Amino acid sequence: MKTIATAELKAKMITAMTVRGLSPQEAEVVATPFIEAELRGKRTHGINKFFVIDDGLHNRGEPRVIRDKFNHVHVDGNKELGFICADMAMDKAITKANEYGSGVVSLTNSFYFSVL
Repeated sequence: MKTIATAELKAKMITAMTVRGLSPQEAEVVATPFIEAELRGKRTHGINKFFVIDDGLHNRGEPRVIRDKFNHVHVDGNKELGFICADMAMDKAITKANEYGSGVVSLTNSFYFSVL
């Protein structure tokens, strides 16, 4: 069995995703949880699960905020990969928390989160 350095594997994953239409930044957001899951011994959500996301790349849409009121934001993922939606939702929650002292974000209609 051949071993591969983590950085090399992550670079190959990012390349595979950019070829399929993700930006390098989106590919980084998606690749990182798979690598981290594998390194933590969560093989059920690690590298072998990476190939599952290919199905989700066919129906991707742009996530959008459908409600923004006080400290709460609701995001419609529009069938985007869960990693990308969760990254957006986290940024929104941080912004709201900085403004109101707490930030709550709900997220619907996204595809595959893996291990968070």
